[in-house]
Amino acid sequence: MKKLCILIVNYNSTRDTLNLIQNLKDSSYKNSDVLIFDNNSNEDLRKLEECGEVILIKSNKNFGLAGGVNKALEYIESKYVLLLNPDIEVDKEAVKELLELIEKDRKIAFVGGAIYNFNDKEKVNAFGGRINLFTGIGNALKDEKEIRELNYGEYTDACVMIFNKEIFQNLGGYDEKYFLYLETEDLQFKAMEKGYKIFINPRAKVWHKLYGSSGGKKNRRVVYFLTRNRFIFMKKHVSSLRYCLFLLISLFFILPMQFCLFIKRGHFDLMSAFFIGVYEGIRQKHEKLI
Repeated sequence: MKKLCILIVNYNSTRDTLNLIQNLKDSSYKNSDVLIFDNNSNEDLRKLEECGEVILIKSNKNFGLAGGVNKALEYIESKYVLLLNPDIEVDKEAVKELLELIEKDRKIAFVGGAIYNFNDKEKVNAFGGRINLFTGIGNALKDEKEIRELNYGEYTDACVMIFNKEIFQNLGGYDEKYFLYLETEDLQFKAMEKGYKIFINPRAKVWHKLYGSSGGKKNRRVVYFLTRNRFIFMKKHVSSLRYCLFLLISLFFILPMQFCLFIKRGHFDLMSAFFIGVYEGIRQKHEKLI
């Protein structure tokens, strides 16, 4: 059994996934398996099936990122799992950097990398982020120079993240009601609460196409889940008093500002997804998928 499995959750991003598989051949670390979990894509998967060096698991249902990772782990025996977005390019030293760091301490649950802009190679997108526990809004960490342990309230991004499989599963895995977005922040907060460590390694670089699997921009699905999941996340991780304050701030300041931005930018097609996300987030409802 190889100690590392590289996991890619594919959903209608086959071209990007194929490019990433090719890119990984240049990695300085070679001793890993590559598993692709396909979330019931409606694309032709024959080229993925023909990649003899990878394992392809085809699902008959779209479980989102959260459920896709949980289901994929049923097929993985490796101690460590490196989760990668399909729409990235990986530096040749990134895999090695992440694996060497997580192996240094058995209490390290997650290690994240440095995410740069795919179209502007020197521009930093994020080294992880920090969530404001009054507004529920995450802000990117963009000025990290050294490897460090993250503090409670900070998180790494699932775009490029290695984790200890045993710890991940002992924590209960991803909460699948998130489906997409904030599932990683949720589990990492839980890990910190249990005494596990999370690190960021700025030397593990990837270049990311923002919303690459969504055609390069926000769509209705992105807006819906980003909006809804913020309410779910805050309900789970803050006190009742602070959650009430969060609702007031959101309903009277943040949400009206977001609504105005949709109008200003002419994103009228996204407004219904936004309102459904607010409604179902407040109700803590999890069944609606758009």
